Amino acid sequence: MAVILLGNEHIWKLPFCRLEFVAILEKMLSFAKLQTIEVYLVSDTTIAFFNLHYMNCLGITNVLSFPMDDEDLAGSIILSVDAVCRESLLYRQPILDYCLSLLSHGIAHIAGYTHGVEMDKFCSNLLLPFKLA
Repeated sequence: MAVILLGNEHIWKLPFCRLEFVAILEKMLSFAKLQTIEVYLVSDTTIAFFNLHYMNCLGITNVLSFPMDDEDLAGSIILSVDAVCRESLLYRQPILDYCLSLLSHGIAHIAGYTHGVEMDKFCSNLLLPFKLA
């Protein structure tokens, strides 16, 4: 089960409804063999705060993930919807495709992967049901 929590200042800007978003996340979590994650959809300002506070990095990023050693909660993903919208245009990718690629990246980190070939393969496999690999 995926849990979606919206940031206070945020409005839904994604080109799909919350139910579709949850269904997609549940498919990804099933493949990744993860039970529950939290997904925070936030603004650039909010993710910049988390990036500085938790990662000691100054500035905006598109996605952060925090694996947790908890049987009830596998981890949390913080996704900047502002960055998704902006970067999908920059990289000339459909916004849905780009959003899902960032979510797969966050889920891979929660599943224990670090950057590299194995993580890339894992993300590609997560995206296969959506024909985005």
